[in-house]
Amino acid sequence: MMDIVSRQEAKERGLKFYFTGKACKHGHVVERSVNSGCLACQKAYQQTPEYKAARKAYHQKPERKAAQKAYQQTPEYKAYQKEYRKAYSQTLDGAGGANSGDARAAQQAEAYHYQPKTSNGYAEASAGGSNRQAPAQHSTQSSAQNTAGKYDEFDQDIPF
Repeated sequence: MMDIVSRQEAKERGLKFYFTGKACKHGHVVERSVNSGCLACQKAYQQTPEYKAARKAYHQKPERKAAQKAYQQTPEYKAYQKEYRKAYSQTLDGAGGANSGDARAAQQAEAYHYQPKTSNGYAEASAGGSNRQAPAQHSTQSSAQNTAGKYDEFDQDIPF
């Protein structure tokens, strides 16, 4: 059970969310944000087409894009990105870094059970390899010729 806290008390404690135990004007009894109110109402609003259109329009504004590009050129942002990439490259198991092309390709090939193609264009089956099958060869016959006789047993008249 959640502790019942008033908005004022939550602000004083430095909390972002609080729970009053009371329903909002739309009947939700959920946590509330100190800044924006009922979280269920907020989520419902964010799913509306009007909100999505306004958000998309905001992110398409030239001044917004210019501000984002300017921020990405700051030394603080570049330092953050460098640290992020370094941390990410260490999470790759045995890949030797995010920019290590050969190691990364080897890891991806292992992950997707890559089998080298043979002269006929399909991977050979191996003992521990993939269980995928090569695609069926396309024939020049029409679909009617391919299914001839296949469904004959269903063509009989069935009395109901």
